[in-house]
Order: sequence, then structure tokens, then C-alpha cells
Amino acid sequence: MAQIPLKDILISARQESYRMRHYYLGVEHLFIALLDIKGGLAGTILAEQGYSPEYVIDAIRRKVGKGSKQMVSAGMPNTPRMEVVLALAQEIALEDRRQTIRERDLLIAILDEGDSISVRVLQAFGLELATLRDEARTHEA
Repeated sequence: MAQIPLKDILISARQESYRMRHYYLGVEHLFIALLDIKGGLAGTILAEQGYSPEYVIDAIRRKVGKGSKQMVSAGMPNTPRMEVVLALAQEIALEDRRQTIRERDLLIAILDEGDSISVRVLQAFGLELATLRDEARTHEA
């Protein structure tokens, strides 16, 4: 599995937010960006649980819905929950003695935060967060 730079993942998340007409960057956009990575960790783990990345992405998009047509403000601020997830991902990277956040760190941070729309969708599928966390931590990179 190739290491995708954090900035590329965030660009993909911003593009998803823009497509959804949200004009903010939330955990749902980040999770969709992780699922969009071909051969990525999030998609692989969910596929092993019986869910295709496309199916999960569609479920998240339906749950969140589209935003208004008009842009409310310039720029694209992070939601408070997104800030928490990024801080958790940074802590995970530092625990592994790295300065850079990786895909695995982001996925574990999303699962650890545990209250995003993305996580609620996974739980609605009947998936156990603890199992997904263990898979994310131990899955071969």
C-alpha cells in the first residue's frame, strides 16, 4: 500500500466537500477521501467486512445530504470534530515516532473519535468499532 501524503488526502476531502456543496471540511469528507484511495486501508478493511467502499460512500452521502447552492463564506474551515480527528491523528503519528500523519493514523483517529456521521453509518451496518480499530492497527501496510 503506497503512502498517500496528508495534503493529497485533504485535497480529496475538500473536493468531496465542494461536490456536496458543504463549504466546510468535516470528518465525513475525510472518511470518503480515505475510502476513495484505490487499494487504501479503509476500503480494504471494509471490503474484508463485506462492504464495498462505493457502498459505504453512498450511504454516507445519503445520510449527510447536499448543502445549499450558495456559498456561505470564502474558504473552507474545518469543523470542530475534524480538528479533533486531526489532533488525534497527530498524536498517533507521534506515538509511532513520526512527524507525518499517514492514512492509517487518520482512520484510527476517526474510529477513536467515535461520534462522526461516518462512524454512525458504520455502526448502522452492524460493524463493531473495536474490530475495525484492531484491523486498522494491525493490517499489513
